Amino acid sequence: MADIFNLEQRDLKTVQRFYSQAPKKFRAVTGRVLNAFAFDTRKQAIKFVETEMMSRRKGFANRVLKVQTANFFSPIQSQASRVGSIKFPRFSGWIEQETGEQPQRRVATLLGRGGSKKRQISGPHRLRRGRKFKTPDEYKGRTSTQRAVVMMQHLSRTGYKKPFIIRGHRRMAPGLYKFRGRGKARGPSMLISFNPVQKRVRKNRWLTRSTQRMYKALNLRAVYKRAIWQTFKVRVS
Repeated sequence: MADIFNLEQRDLKTVQRFYSQAPKKFRAVTGRVLNAFAFDTRKQAIKFVETEMMSRRKGFANRVLKVQTANFFSPIQSQASRVGSIKFPRFSGWIEQETGEQPQRRVATLLGRGGSKKRQISGPHRLRRGRKFKTPDEYKGRTSTQRAVVMMQHLSRTGYKKPFIIRGHRRMAPGLYKFRGRGKARGPSMLISFNPVQKRVRKNRWLTRSTQRMYKALNLRAVYKRAIWQTFKVRVS
């Protein structure tokens, strides 16, 4: 004795439709898996930056670390999700820590940061667009060094307290300066160097290590099962 199982025409069409749509459906599965990898790597990177690197602004890592999600409509072989730091004029995206290169053209001194490396540069010392500082070009002299000397003599004599820029002086490095001290001890002190010594930075591969930590911490099987459920509403063991 045997049971006989027959598929009705409606069932056959359902199966046929499933298999015809499956390749496109699985694009969503792989896309969701890739996005899960990227978002969890971002989470690991935020934790890494805040605990193992010097971050002067609270929540800064959360603002600059972004994810570009995979496109579910793209073929599987061309899908990709990306995680990384955005870059803007006064922020390199921590590329120097990842690669060991030093792209900075300006470096704040300890004085410029108010005596602590962990502090941000104070407002009056920031080289913001549109902000004007005294420069040697505003003063007379045959050479750039003479113009810088004339400027500093004038500013010191008049009790000038704001930052000023020095460029072209034969014995002084270009940068943003400010007078400190009193009487004969009053002299210019550098706040920001415009031409710092370019040197290789000790690598602290925050993105690479965050990705490695993601693979160790993430339950990959659970990620795939969740992606299949979100796409097909089918639970797999």
